[in-house]
Amino acid sequence: MQRCGQCGFELTDAAIKMGYCPNCGSVLRVDGAPQPQSHVTESPYPSPSGSGYGPPPALASGAPVASGEAQPLAPALLPVAPPATEGTPSPGVPEGLNVKMRGAPSSVASDVPAPPAAPASPPSQVIIQRRGGAGAGIAIALLVLVLAAGGVLYAFGSNGVGPLAQFVHGTAKTSVAVNPTTLPTATVAATSLPTATTVPPTATPQPTVPPAPPNFTLFKAADGSYGLNVPANWTQSAVTATGITGTNFRSALTSQDFVQIDQGATSTFDPTKVADYVRNFAASSNGTSIVMTQSATTTTLGSNTWMSASATYLANGAQHKVVGLAITHGDSTYLVFYDALASAFADDPGTTYDTMVKSFTFLA
Repeated sequence: MQRCGQCGFELTDAAIKMGYCPNCGSVLRVDGAPQPQSHVTESPYPSPSGSGYGPPPALASGAPVASGEAQPLAPALLPVAPPATEGTPSPGVPEGLNVKMRGAPSSVASDVPAPPAAPASPPSQVIIQRRGGAGAGIAIALLVLVLAAGGVLYAFGSNGVGPLAQFVHGTAKTSVAVNPTTLPTATVAATSLPTATTVPPTATPQPTVPPAPPNFTLFKAADGSYGLNVPANWTQSAVTATGITGTNFRSALTSQDFVQIDQGATSTFDPTKVADYVRNFAASSNGTSIVMTQSATTTTLGSNTWMSASATYLANGAQHKVVGLAITHGDSTYLVFYDALASAFADDPGTTYDTMVKSFTFLA
C-alpha cells in the first residue's frame, strides 16, 4: 500500500484514483506523495465571514513559497462536495470516502458548486510506466550483448579465420582458408573370429572279410561285390553262362571236390527256388538217380542268412552229394554249390566248406 507523503496516511486505491489524500487533502502525485505547489492563487470561491475558510495567512498575503516545498492547499482549494443526505455519497467521491472537511461549519451554503476533481492517473498507467522503464533497460542490455557477440564472431570468424584470429596466428588478411589439422585415425585391430571347424561325418565302417586262417587266402570278386577265404592250393576258374558270372574253386587233391559261386540278376535267380537250382546242378554234372535230401530251408552261416537245399546223385558209377545256397543282395542273387563224393563229403564246422561259406562277406 502507498502512503501520503504529507501526513503518512495509508492510501486506498480509490483515494489514488481521486488524486488527493482523504486525511489531509493534499493533492497526490502518481506515487501517492502530495503534489508540490510553487504558488497558490486565491480561491475563486467566496469564504463566508468567520467560517475559517480561505487561504492561510502566508498564502493570502502573497508570500513566496520555496520551490519544490510541499505545502498543503487551503481548504477552500480542496474539492468540497455539496451537502448530502445521510447515506448519499458526495458527487465525485467514491462510496466509503464521503468525508467532511476538517473545520468546515455545517452552515456552508449548499449552492456553492464543488470544483472539478483533479484528474488522477490510473494505477494501471503507473504500473505500465514502471514496467516500461524496466523493459527498455532489458532491451538495451540485450542489444549490447548481441552487438558484443557479433563483434566477437567477426573478430575470430566462424572458422577461426577472422581479422583477430589472423592477427593472433600471424596469417595474412587475404588468407581465407586454413588447412584443417588432420586428426590421427584410431586403428582398431580386427579381432580374429574363431574358424569353425568342420567335423567330417563319421564314416560308416566298410565290411571286411574275416582274417584268413592258415592255408587259406583272401579272394575278392572282379566287381568287388563280395569276398571270402579259400584254400590256398585250390585252383580258380571263371564260370560263364547266359546272364551268369561266377568262379569255380577246385581241390588240388581230387577234382571231385569243388565250390562254385554264380552271380546273376534278381530276375535270373530266386532264392526260394534253391531246390530247383540244386537239381539242375546235379543234372548238368551228368548225374542220374537224383534224390532231394533237403528241401528249401533257411540257414545262417557266418554273417548271412541263406536259403538252403541238398541232394544226391550218381555220376560215373560213384555217388555224389551236393549242397546249394541262395541269397539276394542289392540287385543281384548269389548261388553257392559245394559238390563232393559222398564218401569224402564233409560240411562239419572247421572243414574247408564250412570255413569258406562262413567267411563269405558282401563288400558293396
